[in-house]
Amino acid sequence: MSRLKKCVVCGEAIGDGEEFIPYKNKWAHKKCFDSVVKYVEGNKEKNRKAAEKAKERKQKKQETSPKIRETKRVSEEEFQEKKSVFDLIEKLTGEPPKTKYYHIIESYINKYGFTYTGILITLQYFFIEKENSIADENFLGIIPYVYEEAQKADEIIKQTQETNKKILEAMDVNDLYPVEKVFVKPKPKAQQELTDISKIEVSNERVNRQKSHLPSTGSSYEPPRVRGGIWADR
Repeated sequence: MSRLKKCVVCGEAIGDGEEFIPYKNKWAHKKCFDSVVKYVEGNKEKNRKAAEKAKERKQKKQETSPKIRETKRVSEEEFQEKKSVFDLIEKLTGEPPKTKYYHIIESYINKYGFTYTGILITLQYFFIEKENSIADENFLGIIPYVYEEAQKADEIIKQTQETNKKILEAMDVNDLYPVEKVFVKPKPKAQQELTDISKIEVSNERVNRQKSHLPSTGSSYEPPRVRGGIWADR
């Protein structure tokens, strides 16, 4: 009695009349073998398609890399604008912004097309310029109702500032601050005291009289004594 052949694929015995073929030095049902071949070929095709898709993704990424860098640059600007909004919210509430505040702001941007800068202007307009107080945690709900009003007010302020700037540039500084001329009267020069000529003559006369009383050369001389301011020999 011949030994039963066993299918290496399914593990079942190969009965009489069943088609079989040799496979890996053993035997396999033909239908089992065909299934293995189909499976292997299918995997090859699947792997080939996966490789093609991976190649396409890589190529697409390389083509769009400049746009990705540009997006990162814009995102940095948006980050700074977003930071300004939540810094103001922290200043208004006196505490770090809650998670729901981030969701609310994002929903306004996505739903209404608002910008971070526009939201910042709205918060400054309503709570700082208008001096409205924060009643509860739902204070951000006012943004859609006063957003356009705040943008118009901000535009008017900018136009006014620009107009004033042009006026100041066109005006002469002297028109704003007129120059006042001040005349300072010079001080009169001090008059010199005039010399009395008569006094000079009297003084010369006294000198001459003193000379007449001087002794001759070789004799002893004793200067006259002064008594009470008067010459003794006078």
